[in-house]
Amino acid sequence: MWSDNKKFAVCLTHDVDRIKKTYQYITHSRKGSFLEVWQLFTNQNPYWNFKTIMEVEDKLGVRSSFFFLQESKKINLMRPDEWALSAGKYKFIDKKVGEIIQVLDRNGWEIGLRSSYDSYRKIALLKREKALLESVTERPILGVRQHYLNLNIPETWSIQKKDGLKYDGSFGLTDNMGFRDDKFFPFRPFNDDSLVIPLTIWTRIYLD
Repeated sequence: MWSDNKKFAVCLTHDVDRIKKTYQYITHSRKGSFLEVWQLFTNQNPYWNFKTIMEVEDKLGVRSSFFFLQESKKINLMRPDEWALSAGKYKFIDKKVGEIIQVLDRNGWEIGLRSSYDSYRKIALLKREKALLESVTERPILGVRQHYLNLNIPETWSIQKKDGLKYDGSFGLTDNMGFRDDKFFPFRPFNDDSLVIPLTIWTRIYLD
């Protein structure tokens, strides 16, 4: 956790939006990649790379946070721009997912909530997702990052606080790297123990 006495710190995080590559073979295709074509006909799953990440971080002597997402948004055939939100979803209690969450948690990685697309304005929805994830970890979930970095400021932070979350990692730019509103240090929006950790650099990494 962040200490107000530190002058500099790096928080490594992973957003687990999907655990299996499906429609992304089309929407996130790298032109001319033979490997991607090959994966379609094998059991390879480039999105299930937890073991590789753990091995890399073990060698570096670091531990990151994994934000797991259980998207609740239902598909709306009249809104094709939102179809991706409903495709390829998973649940925290799925056997394979629950097991890797517990393995990460037992070995020192932090488990956080990647709250669903509409939860930034729905306190009951956010509370339910937090409780579902806690049913797997069997310990309180303290951190959250909103899906698509959706925020109503300061209302979303107030909702998170009421649901027992201690920090938010959603404050960042959605279309670029850098500092949103020139905020690069963690800050306390309500001058209490609620913390916002700005998101500075994000990227998509495929460990094929």
